[in-house]
Amino acid sequence: MNPKALHDAGLEPVATSANGARLFIRSFVAVMVALVVLLAMLRLMPLPASIIDDPLRRGMLEVLPSDEVAAIKLRYADRHTRYDIGLFGNSRILMIGSDELKVDRRMFNFAVPGQSVRQSILLLEALRGLGKAPALAVISMDYVELGLPGGAGVYPGPPARWFGYIVDAWIAWEKSGVRGPAASIFNAAANEGSQITLTFNHTYILTKLRAVLGLGEPTGDFRSDGSRKEIVPSRPTDLGRLPQRADDYPQLESDFARLAAVRDSGTRVLVYESPVAPPHMNLNDSSLSAKARAVRRRFHAACEVFRLECHGPPLLTQNAWFDRDHAPAAALAAWLRPLIEH
Repeated sequence: MNPKALHDAGLEPVATSANGARLFIRSFVAVMVALVVLLAMLRLMPLPASIIDDPLRRGMLEVLPSDEVAAIKLRYADRHTRYDIGLFGNSRILMIGSDELKVDRRMFNFAVPGQSVRQSILLLEALRGLGKAPALAVISMDYVELGLPGGAGVYPGPPARWFGYIVDAWIAWEKSGVRGPAASIFNAAANEGSQITLTFNHTYILTKLRAVLGLGEPTGDFRSDGSRKEIVPSRPTDLGRLPQRADDYPQLESDFARLAAVRDSGTRVLVYESPVAPPHMNLNDSSLSAKARAVRRRFHAACEVFRLECHGPPLLTQNAWFDRDHAPAAALAAWLRPLIEH
């Protein structure tokens, strides 16, 4: 049919409309792809270690995801001479800084909120690789009933993190057959899913953009020694009940062998099981779940085999607890001080 016939038949506007719809769809897809690429680039963009020195920006560590907090602290340590003392763990030791510890040595808090002892080991190994492992590494391991799901950590990122998943699954297979690797794969998938989700989180996007642009606002929470000032609620909170441990940490022995290797390279390693509020403390294992009892037993056995300096959870009663499993900073620091100075 020739163009005149198409026009006479009233078909030409329909074709034009269809072409316009296709163009719109293609343009929309192109814009969405470009947006995803830009967000991915923003997610992968490293932030400067100078954030920690900047009182206007270091409060962003409260919002940035764990992998970026770990990377910033690692880059910060690489810029400075080797620290005398490094504190490692999660929010249960994050509130311990030089003001609380009161020791006459340079210290830095490498704790990463929301992470397990496994991330602490990865960070300590990374510091050793940079030649910046502290003379003393104090590692907080969660109270055994609270153990975070065992995973390879969030830092370093892919592909090293993916290789860690494979190693973890292999160790779990050797320990417990099919059930072990299944749990490892589930934890790995959950970890990767949360990392992908963060890429599109509006709070994270705005925080990252502000950090990149050097914008910020004053905050007294995070300090230049890597610690976060303890926040005491205006009224006591409900201490609640302890959960039962969900995982059995099949990589414990291999992880502690890695700690021994760090120790043998010239770093004193001190590991302790973090305390919980006195009403929930169980030092003789009588009311712990079976998995928690097994992890505690293996923890002390690994410390003995690898000749690591390890301590059980302290019973801290001298200060009021405002949280079930985050010890008062003053009480925890007072307990740590003689161990560090020993």
